[in-house]
Amino acid sequence: MNQSYAFALIISSAISALVAAMAWRRRTAPGAAGLTLAMASLIAWALPYAVRWLMQDVTWQYFWLDATYLGVVTAPTAFFIFALQVTNHAEWLTRQKKLLLAVEPLLTLLILFTDRYHGLFYAGLRSTGTILDGGPWFWINAIYSYLLLLIALILFVRMFLRTKYIFRHQAGVMVLGMLMPWVSNAIGILKISPFPQLDLTPFMFMISGAIFAFGLFRLHLLDIVPVARDQLVESMNDGVIVLDDALRIVDLNPAARTLLGLHDHHIGQPAETTLEFWQHLGIAVAEQPETQAEIQITLSSSSYFEVRLSQLHGYHQKANGYLIILRDITDRKQTQMKLQQSEEQYRLLFENATEMIVVVKGTMLKFCNPITSQITGYSIGELTSSPFLRFVHPEDHEYVLSNHMKRLKGELTDPRYEFRLLTKDNQIKWAEVSGIRIDWEGEQATLNFLSDITDRKQAEMALQYQSTHDILTGLYNRQYFETELERLKSGRHFPVSLLMVDVDGLKKINDQFGHHAGDDLLRRAAEVMKTSFRPEDMIARIGGDEFVIIIPDADEETAQKAVNRLRSQVEIHNQTQPADRWLYLSIGSATGDRHHNLSTIFKQADQAMYLEKNLKKSLHAN
Repeated sequence: MNQSYAFALIISSAISALVAAMAWRRRTAPGAAGLTLAMASLIAWALPYAVRWLMQDVTWQYFWLDATYLGVVTAPTAFFIFALQVTNHAEWLTRQKKLLLAVEPLLTLLILFTDRYHGLFYAGLRSTGTILDGGPWFWINAIYSYLLLLIALILFVRMFLRTKYIFRHQAGVMVLGMLMPWVSNAIGILKISPFPQLDLTPFMFMISGAIFAFGLFRLHLLDIVPVARDQLVESMNDGVIVLDDALRIVDLNPAARTLLGLHDHHIGQPAETTLEFWQHLGIAVAEQPETQAEIQITLSSSSYFEVRLSQLHGYHQKANGYLIILRDITDRKQTQMKLQQSEEQYRLLFENATEMIVVVKGTMLKFCNPITSQITGYSIGELTSSPFLRFVHPEDHEYVLSNHMKRLKGELTDPRYEFRLLTKDNQIKWAEVSGIRIDWEGEQATLNFLSDITDRKQAEMALQYQSTHDILTGLYNRQYFETELERLKSGRHFPVSLLMVDVDGLKKINDQFGHHAGDDLLRRAAEVMKTSFRPEDMIARIGGDEFVIIIPDADEETAQKAVNRLRSQVEIHNQTQPADRWLYLSIGSATGDRHHNLSTIFKQADQAMYLEKNLKKSLHAN
C-alpha cells in the first residue's frame, strides 16, 4: 500500500511539473507566474511526501514529513497570488506586500524545524500519518492558509458573478479549481477518505492546478477579450446586440434589452431561438456571410424597427462574430405611408420628422426639413440653393452621385448606404440614406431620408479598433500580429524580417515606482519604435514587455539597418530624458524567404533577443 501511495504522489508531481512547464511557456500572460509558483510548491509538497511512504524507519518518516512543509506553507500563498493576477488585482502585489506574504511561511518553517525545543507546532501530537491536530502555531498556520484560499475563492466567485458574457463558464472553471482544496478539507474532517493515513490535500491541489491550466490555456481565459462596451454603446438609443461566431448572444446594451424585452439569462442563448426576427437575418448570414445585411421588421402593430447586421472581424481576419443594430424607424415608415396620401400632409411630416429629409432634383438640393438645418449647421436657404455634393465628403462624391443618378433613372441601386456628411463648421458626421424617386415640380427627383448614425459608426470603429490594438500603447496586439503572420506566409513580400524587442528593467520600474511608471516606460518605448520604422512595417505589443516588428521585403542587411536605426532613436530619446527615465531595449532579428517557416523565424528572433538580454545581465554582473 505504501508503495502505491508513493507512486500516486510521484504521478501527481509529474502532472504538476507539466502544468508548471505549460504556465512558464506563457509566463507573459497574467496569472501564468502565479500558477507556475503554485505548481512548484505542489512538487515540493508531493515528492517528499512520496519519499516518506517509501521509508520504513520512523525517524526518516518524520524527517520527510517535515520536508513536505516547504510546499505546504507555499501553496496557499501561491494560489492567492494566482487569484490576484487572474482577477485583475495584480496591482496589489507590490514588492513590500510580496515580502509580507513571505513572512508567515518562513516563520512557520522556522517554528516547525525547531519544534523539539518548544513544542509550538506539534505539541507532542506528532504522527507519521495525516496531521489533523497540533500546537498553537499549527492552528495559526492552518487558519492563515485557509484564509488565503478563502479570499482566492471569493475573488473567483466575484469574477464569475460579474461576467456578463458567454465567457462566464470560463470563470466557472476557476471557481471549480479553487473548490478542490476545500473538498479535501471536508473529506479529512468527516473522516471519509478511502485511503487511511494518506493526506489527500496535495492531490486536490494538483487537480486544482490542472483545472486552472485547462481554463487558462485550453479555454484561452486570458486570450479572449470580450467585445468592449464603453459609455457610447451603453447610452445609444439604438439597440446593440453582439453575437459570437456560433451565433450566440454575448452582449446587449440597455436599449436592446428594453426594445426586445431581453434579460441577463438570455446571454449565451442562440439567436435563432431568442430573437424573433432571426429567421430573416439567418438567411442573410447563410447566403452572404462576408457582407452586411439589412431587414425591416415589425415588433408591434404600432412600431417599426430596422435590424442591421454587420460582421465583426479584424484587419485581414476571418469573421469572429456579428453586430446587430436595432433602430426605431417608426417616424420614417409613417412618413413614407402618409406621403402617398397628400403632398400637404407630407410637407407637415417633413417639418416635424426626427430624420433629415431632402429632395434632390438633378444635382441641386431643392427641399429639406428643419432637422437637416440643425444637424448640418447650414440655414435652409443655404441648403436649398446649393448642389447637394457640397455637403458630402469629397472622398464619397463618386459613390453618392452614382447611387443618386441610378435612383433618378429608376435603375437598381443599394436600398440603403452610408456616407460622410460635412457640416458648416467642418465636422464630419456619418449619415445613412434611403430614398425613392418622386415627381417634384413636374420633374423627376429623389426623396431621401437621412439618419445621423455618427454614434453608431464611432461605436463600430471603437469595437473594430479594440479588437486589433493594444489599449496602452496604441500599437497592434498579439491577435493581429498572429493573423498578419499567417497572411504573410502566402504573400509576395519575401524576404521577411522579424525583430523581437524587449523593454529592459520593466519589472524593476514597476516594483520601485509603481505600474504607472511602467506604463509610461512602455508608451515611450512604443513612440520610439513608431519613429524608427516605415509605414508599411507592422509593430505589435505581444506581451507585457515584449514587442515584435514585421518588416516585409527586407533581407538581413535591411533588417540590421532597421535595428541600428532603432538603437539610434533610443539614444536620441535618452539624450532628452533624465538618467532615471532612460530607455533600454534588447533586440533580436531573424530573416527568412518564402521557403522558411515564419513561426520558426519568429522563434529565432526571440532567441536572439534573449541572447542579447542574457549577455547584458552577464556583463552587468561582472
